[in-house]
Amino acid sequence: MFVTAEYNHSIPAVLKNALDQIFAEPAKKPAAFVGYGGVGAARAIPGAPVDLYSTGMAPIRSAVHIGVEPLLGMLQKGKDFADYPYLAPTVSAMLDQLAWWTNALKAARDAETLEQSVAA
Repeated sequence: MFVTAEYNHSIPAVLKNALDQIFAEPAKKPAAFVGYGGVGAARAIPGAPVDLYSTGMAPIRSAVHIGVEPLLGMLQKGKDFADYPYLAPTVSAMLDQLAWWTNALKAARDAETLEQSVAA
């Protein structure tokens, strides 16, 4: 799961650089995004999968977008997700998809490992 802000309508350079540096570790694993900021990183997150494809990751469709008002409420006023009920469905959808893809891709990786060990 990536938690990110938005910078120039994209993910921040530090996240892009980190994704460029990894290769084998995230391969065949799901990726989810939580965005925060002015528009909840709503412009950055749709473009992020392009960067993830080169790592071999499988980005999921659902994401959580935390706008300025809830972000400041959580950071400065001690509020949490329960204080912003409209975020709950997006969190649930993202976590449900992340869990499904985690299980599916783990089963596929396990089957692939088994096939490789049998072939050796």
